[in-house]
Amino acid sequence: MAAIHDIYNDDGPKYLAVEKEIKRIIEEDRLQPGMELKTEAELVERLGVSRITVRRALSSLEQNGLISRVRGKGTFLNRELDDYLDFNSPLLTNLIDVDPVVVPDLDQIVCVLPQLSADGSHLRQQGWFFLLTNVLAEECRKHNLMLNVMNSSSGATVVRHICESLKECNKFHGLIYWHNTVNATKKFCSIVKAVLGESYPYIVMSASEFFDHTDFNYVLIEEKLGIQMLVQHLYDLGHRRIAYIDGNLKFPESIATADLRRKAFLGAMANHGLRVSSKHYITVSAWTRSEGRKAATRLLNSNPRPTAIFSMSDICAFGVIEVITKSGLKVPDDITVAGSSDRPISRFIKPPLTCIRKPRYLFARNAVAILLGLRDGKLSAPVNRRLQSDIIIRASTGPVKAGK
Repeated sequence: MAAIHDIYNDDGPKYLAVEKEIKRIIEEDRLQPGMELKTEAELVERLGVSRITVRRALSSLEQNGLISRVRGKGTFLNRELDDYLDFNSPLLTNLIDVDPVVVPDLDQIVCVLPQLSADGSHLRQQGWFFLLTNVLAEECRKHNLMLNVMNSSSGATVVRHICESLKECNKFHGLIYWHNTVNATKKFCSIVKAVLGESYPYIVMSASEFFDHTDFNYVLIEEKLGIQMLVQHLYDLGHRRIAYIDGNLKFPESIATADLRRKAFLGAMANHGLRVSSKHYITVSAWTRSEGRKAATRLLNSNPRPTAIFSMSDICAFGVIEVITKSGLKVPDDITVAGSSDRPISRFIKPPLTCIRKPRYLFARNAVAILLGLRDGKLSAPVNRRLQSDIIIRASTGPVKAGK
């Protein structure tokens, strides 16, 4: 890892940079509240800064309530990380541009989004993606690069136009493409190679794990393990009647994600000798709170009703919790609820939502590192890298009541 003074040479006091790095370490180590952080000596060695700077950063984090330092015992995490989500970030302006803009005189990495709504409205519902994009921008900034985000709302036509625009740009350092479907990814890779050449640096980022292909560069998060861990968690709590809220959605990205999660969930249930009753399997038309409320109403009226509900969308899960609470029941005392994407707000609802957690810092860091490794000739294509998801257990899940 580069030393802090090399990474943040123009970004204010050094201890602020150390704060950010400590937060990254917290997420990369997957710490949960009550767990111990690395020691001051370990942070000094890892970050390449003075003990005074580390202490000042830790003091600032303690004042903000993130950590507690106990003399003679260590430093402990008090709560989950706060997520910074800037929906008006300049790096997101091209989401609503009909004609994507490549600035030829600016050192940059271009991130191409999948073909979603042209005005970006669908993407603005994807809180996790926006968080990831902000982290990608931070990673680029470490290397004095800007992240230029573009929406390929017209599919291959826009991708080709972007690549044509980049042909004469000598300050372009790589392409990031976000997609969860193999066919779209293959088309993207073929366009990049045809227009920009076989050796042009690119990386595909995906929250899907069905890429069994090894002929293109990608970094992906394996959601299957997180889903298996969540089902195991519910099983260990005594749940056997587990309902599932699925999605019947319009966008290719959403369909691919829904298929992946469904297969992983049903497979994990089967591994425990469980199956989902037809009346406990609900399909919604959108990942919205109102659809979650409709699903919850049907599930509460089923007989017997489920003891746990797993929603493939956190937003739907919020609607589920709302209906359960208004009915006079309690979460998790009467019904356990869990989500699948760990949106920023999921920790703040009542009760905080147990979710599948994806390592977005590692995701972004790997993507940028692979791109620059390909650019500098330190890596040879194709590069394939897989990261693991896990779960974050919060107050929305609990044991089954006796007799349920």
